[in-house]
This record gives sequence, structure tokens and C-alpha cells, in this order.
Amino acid sequence: MKILLFDLDDTLFDFKKAEAAAFTETMKEHGLCSDEEHHQLYESINQGMWKALERNEITKEELKNTRFKKYLEASDQSFDDRILTQSYTHHLSCQGMLIDGAYEVVSALAKQWPCYGATNGITEIQQGRLAVSGLGKLFKGVFISETMNCKKPDLAFFEKIFEALSCTHEDVILIGDSLSADIQGGINADIQTIWYNPACLTNTTAVQPTYEIHDLHELLDLVKEI
Repeated sequence: MKILLFDLDDTLFDFKKAEAAAFTETMKEHGLCSDEEHHQLYESINQGMWKALERNEITKEELKNTRFKKYLEASDQSFDDRILTQSYTHHLSCQGMLIDGAYEVVSALAKQWPCYGATNGITEIQQGRLAVSGLGKLFKGVFISETMNCKKPDLAFFEKIFEALSCTHEDVILIGDSLSADIQGGINADIQTIWYNPACLTNTTAVQPTYEIHDLHELLDLVKEI
């Protein structure tokens, strides 16, 4: 049995486009600066906090509840960060942009093998985007770290998946773009991994995927061969 476990952001969802749109809509809604300089500042803060979460340096609640506070301080703007958090969560949950070929590829694979999502994202946001994009109906289920009280790359995240699906590590193939969260998580759980690397980046880390692809369409033949 092959069970395909897909990361969502930057593997199937075009997170950069979605995040940029949500940031712009949020800032304009409240009369704040939404130019590229301010967006890049927020993006830098946000990405840094997600990496800190991977390293267990902060909690998901800290990430959700302080990133806009940090952004406002860094950009020297005065506003209620709690309002921005609520607004941004809503706007991002409405963004269903997909990477080229994502829906087509998952749709084809789901006709042959059970497909599931696996994400460290925020529950409300991911559920909204899955519905808007149509991806949600292709998955047999989605594992969200926030509801599981553990996250990628922790072994506990995958052990809970094995238990929920009544499967072993030998049954699962993980597809993801992040070496530190997805591929390292797969290594921790002793499952086969497929690194989605559309930019053809050179992997200079010790984290080595089982396979590597540069276009999602490559999955159609690769999965058959595994």
C-alpha cells in the first residue's frame, strides 16, 4: 500500500502569492502601509518566527499572537496588533492560489492511491484555503500540527499519522519542499521522501531526500516506480 502525504505550503499552495495578497488586503483594510518594503519586512519577521517554531524556540500561539506586534514595532507604526492578526487570518484563509499543476497532479494520484495533507500551518487558515482551492475534496484527510499538538519534523507528528491510518513507515511517501521540516521529518520517521525543489537549489545540508523533483508532474511517473 502506498499512502501519499503532501506538505501544503510551497508544495501545493503558492504561499508567497497568498501571503502577499493577504498582507496587502489586511493593511489596506486598516489604512496602513502595504508597499513592497513593508511587505518584505513582515515576510522576514514571519519566516524567522516559523523557523524558530521548527526549532522549538517558540510556540504556535506565540507565533500567531506576536508576529504583527513585532512587525508594527519594526516598522514604527502604531495600531492594535490583535486586530491585524484577526484580519490577516481571515484574508489568508480566503487565498486558494495553487502552484502550477498541483490540482491536476493530486487529482490524478488520488484516483490510484490515498492522498493526505500534512501541514504545520494554522488550522483556520489551512481549512479555508483547502476549501477555496478545491484541494480539500481530493484528500482523504489532512493532518494539521495545531490540532495534533506536535509538528514536523518531530517523530511524534508522524507516529500519530501511522496510528490514525493503521499503517507503518513502510507504507508512507512524503512529498514536501522544506528540507528542515518535511524531509528531516521523513528521515526521523524512517519514511521515503520526495523533495520538491522547483528552483533547482543545491542541497548543501546533511538532510538527504530519497528522491528529488523539480516539477510536480514528475510525481505521476515517480510514484509508480517507488
